[in-house]
Amino acid sequence: MAYIPTAVTVGYPREPDMELPLPGHDFAQHVRDLLAAAACRRDVADTLPARTSQAEQELHDLLQQAASH
Repeated sequence: MAYIPTAVTVGYPREPDMELPLPGHDFAQHVRDLLAAAACRRDVADTLPARTSQAEQELHDLLQQAASH
């Protein structure tokens, strides 16, 4: 997420008369590369332990308490 604002900000000195300067010529390819890398990352949910039935019950009880207040 940090790449896009930085790429546009870098464009301001290059195109000072533009209200919204264009990022560099390789912007689209760089975004494609970032998206491809993100698609290959392992899902965080796969690394979390499964909830136990006790944890699920505690969560249910907390939600019930919050709803009643």
